[in-house]
Amino acid sequence: MTAQEKIREAEYRLNGILNAPLDVVQFEVSPFLTATHSIYDHLLQDFANRFALGIIPQLNTGSFEQKARKLKNVQAEKFITWYRAEKKVLVENNRFGFLFDLRHIDVHRQVPKTILRLETKGPMTFSAGTTTEIPIVFTPLGHEAKVEGISKNGTREVGKVEAKASTIAFFEGHPDIDIVTVCTEFLNAAKAFVSLAYKLYG
Repeated sequence: MTAQEKIREAEYRLNGILNAPLDVVQFEVSPFLTATHSIYDHLLQDFANRFALGIIPQLNTGSFEQKARKLKNVQAEKFITWYRAEKKVLVENNRFGFLFDLRHIDVHRQVPKTILRLETKGPMTFSAGTTTEIPIVFTPLGHEAKVEGISKNGTREVGKVEAKASTIAFFEGHPDIDIVTVCTEFLNAAKAFVSLAYKLYG
């Protein structure tokens, strides 16, 4: 059951994204994408073993199916039909499906590009005629920092403002869902895929 080991690896890599210094977040994304993507490959191998298909050089859905037919293993054929259909749904998912392609781009062409945005939250009150200066504090993606700003009326300091600041990161070209959320959903989908495979065919 090496697919389960790959899930643990992907969880470890996701934690790395949450705690990475911001200048290397994209380098943490790379091994996460590889580990999560390989869950599906390891699941294929797990079921090739489970169905006693023997050694399959260059294992993929095509070679799995070919061997299953050659051995007249009906259950293995049903599994690979299910596997293809279910994975197609994930690849076409409008929230995280692009990560399948992004992994190939990362491996063969370039590191995924990320865009960072600083967000502040918390109750803040502003008086008419004043301006507020809040220092920019970029935190690792899974962390918040307390920041203290200064309210001014012209050049005169009239008070202080406290807020919590956190850094949000996005994949370039995908500004609607942040990296932590999309990677978490991507991994959860893989985990659900593995769980359902064992439930139906294990």
